[in-house]
This record gives sequence, structure tokens and C-alpha cells, in this order.
Amino acid sequence: MNRYAVMAISVVATLTLARLVSPAETGLFSVTASVIFMAQAVREVGIVEFLMQDRDLTSEKIRTAFGITIVMSWSLGGAIFLSRGWIADGYGTPELGYMIGLASISFLVAPISSTTMALLNRNMEFGKLLRISISANLVNAVVSIALTSMGFGATGLTIGLVAMGVTSAAVASLALHSWDHFIPSLSAWRQILGFGAYVSVTNIINEIAVRAPNLIIGRGLGYASVGIYNRASGTVGLFGDLVGSAIQAVTFPTFARMHRAGEDLRRPYLKIVALMTGVAFPALTLVSVTAEPVIEALLGHQWSATVPLIPYLAAATMIEGFAPMSALVFTVLGQVSQRLRMTLLIRGAQIASILFFVHFDLAWIVIAQIGCAVLGLLLNVLALRRFLQIRIQDLFMASARSVLLAMVTVAPVFAMQAWWSGANDSVFVTLALTYSAAGAAWLIGVAALRHPFAREISTILHPLRAKAMRLTGRK
Repeated sequence: MNRYAVMAISVVATLTLARLVSPAETGLFSVTASVIFMAQAVREVGIVEFLMQDRDLTSEKIRTAFGITIVMSWSLGGAIFLSRGWIADGYGTPELGYMIGLASISFLVAPISSTTMALLNRNMEFGKLLRISISANLVNAVVSIALTSMGFGATGLTIGLVAMGVTSAAVASLALHSWDHFIPSLSAWRQILGFGAYVSVTNIINEIAVRAPNLIIGRGLGYASVGIYNRASGTVGLFGDLVGSAIQAVTFPTFARMHRAGEDLRRPYLKIVALMTGVAFPALTLVSVTAEPVIEALLGHQWSATVPLIPYLAAATMIEGFAPMSALVFTVLGQVSQRLRMTLLIRGAQIASILFFVHFDLAWIVIAQIGCAVLGLLLNVLALRRFLQIRIQDLFMASARSVLLAMVTVAPVFAMQAWWSGANDSVFVTLALTYSAAGAAWLIGVAALRHPFAREISTILHPLRAKAMRLTGRK
């Protein structure tokens, strides 16, 4: 529920902002956000993961975590603010320095929100997390849309980012059971940083890999190319996260609780593979074959350059999907050094490919991501076999029905596309009909293939069915 509510707000904001902000302005903001988010990865130093998985979490450890977060946040925020001019000179864009300085304000309030949300995740208080996420994202959307509609462009997006951070901290502070844990301390710093060293480096590398395309493409191909790349990857991410985001929100705390209780994680992980691929694979296949009308309807004609990039990005995401959330599993198991080694190899390959292919064009950059995804899958399989006795055959068997389900889902789409090519209907009508047919095909496929998702749907519908029968009986 949390993730889907946030996703809904994000979709509405994206659709609106796509028509208000040009690709170049979007790319300029993306470079600004990349600098801030990479610094935030350094700021966390594995504290969130520590608070969620530590078996003997005490008040002193929480206070130390909060104290370390304050030191790191304020230090990094100051460093980013002071270096803004140097970064702007590297891109030859004075406005970039102004926006980085503005965005660095968010580091002042970050310790409150990050520490509180980690504790809420540990205690599985998802209702409070929902309120925090919805409030922060809603404020971000409203502020960004209001300012960009007034002509502020990338600066308006940056102010929206800062407003989101302030709102998140404010609402998170209201969710606290007590402020006793938030008296800063550094007494247990050795234990926290001992765990956080590996996790922090891993998170930093992951964040660099995620944000590196923005920084490298922005420097090599210009801000407009950054905007195009981000919209393409964002569209694929939206379809790929339809169910994955919701499952991921509860996977870490659930697996952490199971591991603390000494339970085996093998079967639960394979179930997650089946469930996530059951929605992600059909959704990613669907967006690949309908990329042109999707972009035209959702983002507008100015983003048409994203269309040829989407199938390649979707293919890379599907390959990664055979072993989803493996990094979270390794963290739960305490294998943070293993996670670090894998991250260095996978993310290093991604960054190297971007640095090489930026001398060509965006198409080559996204095609190279398919090869990186294959490398990542192979490395994850080796680690899963070592720690959970999960072989590659097990992953393929768990997702086999999802592959068939993807084929079933897009089968009617080709017929709909042929019909639309000779019709004069609006793209919105055609897209609605196409996706309605795909949705019906997905439901039929789930039932016909006896996909594990059928049981989840039945579980959801059972209370509704029982209630309907009681109402009918009363009549």
C-alpha cells in the first residue's frame, strides 16, 4: 500500500512535469539530484541496515546511530555546499552550482527522517511509514508542479526536492514513540561503523552506479540526453516496480525477523522470485511492445527519443529480475563483505561500459546494460547457491511460469496494435483498449498456468467473496 500510494503520486507528478519541463531542464535537475543522492549514500554509512537487523538493539545504539548520522549529514552537506562552484565549473553551468547549494539544505534535517524510518521499518509499522512517504512525496509534487508552471524549471524541481526532505523529517518526528532515543551519542560507534563499513561502501558504489549515467552523460552528451535517459529508465522502472516495490518494502524486515528466529530463507526467497516475476515480466514485456503510444500518451511528443531505449532497458531489468533483491538477502544474512565484492564487480562493469559508450550515443549505453545484467545474474546465482543452496535451475523453475505469462499477456497486444495502425482513434483510447486486453490476458494466464500469483489473488478476494455471500444470504 505504501509503495503504490507513493507510485500513484509519482506518476501524476511525472505526467504533469513532463509537459512543463524540457529534457534539458530535466537533465540539469538530474545532475543536481545525482550529486546530492551520492552524498546521502555516504551519509548513511550502513546505519539503516544496522538498526533493522541488529538482534540486540539498545537505546544507546539508537542514540549512537543518530549521533553518527548528524555528524555525517552536516559534514557532507557543508562539503557539498562549499564545492558547488567547482562542480558547476566542471559542467560549465553556473546555475548548477546554485541548485546544488540549494539542495544541500536537505542534509540539515536528514538525520531525523532516516533514523526514525529505519526504526519504523524494523518494527514493521507500515502505517506510519505510509503517512511519511505520502506526505513527503505529495509536498514534492505540489511544490515542483507549482514552481515549474511559473517558469522556474530545474530550480523549481530542486526546491521541491528540499521541501520533500523537510516534510519527511517533520512527519517522521510526529511518529516517534519517544524522543529519548534521539539524544545524540557516539558511545557505540565502533560496533555500528564496524558493520556499516562494508554496507556503506556497498551503498556508495550502488548509488554511484545509479547516478553515474546522469553525471557522465551530462558531461559527455549534454543535459537533454540526461533527461531522455532518465525518462526512459523511469518509465521502465515504473512498470518493473508494479509489485516489486510493494514486496521489497516488507521483505527486508520480514527476512530480518526470520533470520533472527533462525528460520530458513530458501523457500521464502523462491516464492518472492515467482511473485515478483509474475508481474514484472509481463509488465516489462508489455511496455517494450507499446513504448511508442505509452510515451506519446504519458509524456508527450518532446520525449519521443526515449522510445527506442525502452526495450533494451526492459530486457536488462528482466534479466536482473531472475534473482531479485539478492543484496537485501545477503545483508540480512550478515554477508556484507560478499555483497560488497559483488557490487564492486557489477557496478564497476556498468560504469566502465558507460564511460566507454558515452563517446557514441545513448543507444549503445543502454544496450551495454544488458551485458552487465547478465554478469550480475551470474554472480548472484553463485552467491545464492553458497548461502541459500539455490541453484540457477531453481531460479528458472521459480520464474518459468512468469515467462509464459508474459507471452500470454502480450499476445492480444500485437493484434490490437495492428488494428490501431489502421484506425484514427486517439492514442489514449487505443492505449486503454490495448492495456485492458493485456490485463484480461494476464488474469486468464494466471489461472490457466496456475501461477503462484493465483493463490495470492484468491487470498485477497476470499474476504470479499465471503462478505458478498453473507449480503446475498441476508437478502
